[in-house]
Amino acid sequence: MLPYRSDAFDAVTCIAVLHHITTQVRRQRLIAEALRVLRPGGQALFYAWAMDQTQGGRSGHLFESQDVFVPFHKRQTHAGDGPHSAQNHGDAAATAATSTNSIASAEHGCYDPAKKAHVFQRYCHVYRQGELTDLAASVDGTRILEEYYDAGNWCILAQKVE
Repeated sequence: MLPYRSDAFDAVTCIAVLHHITTQVRRQRLIAEALRVLRPGGQALFYAWAMDQTQGGRSGHLFESQDVFVPFHKRQTHAGDGPHSAQNHGDAAATAATSTNSIASAEHGCYDPAKKAHVFQRYCHVYRQGELTDLAASVDGTRILEEYYDAGNWCILAQKVE
């Protein structure tokens, strides 16, 4: 639940979130929660990855199914590079924390030396045309104003109805 009162905002944006939500019910809850914080007549903009990335998609992914895992690259920082580095804090504890984070990261991903990054797999549900519209329309109190494709994403502009 968002830490805001109901009917508080004129607009909500939800970009690059919905495609990481694993079930239809959870996706509906996310949309319902976005609508909860909107005032009546307020608008919400939702962007989610499209399955078809050939129409100007920027991800470079070719999806064979709608529920997939895609790589996320977390670049390795070196001592002195980041805000939590020993150089910026001047102590050994910061170096130990950076080292500990790197070890923990390696346990859940793999290191790609060519990219100098740990690679993790993240879940994505990629959307077909009309699917995002159907999803939002299944949530009470939603009026779909527009659906469009933009840079590899299906997008909808929805309105909270009174």
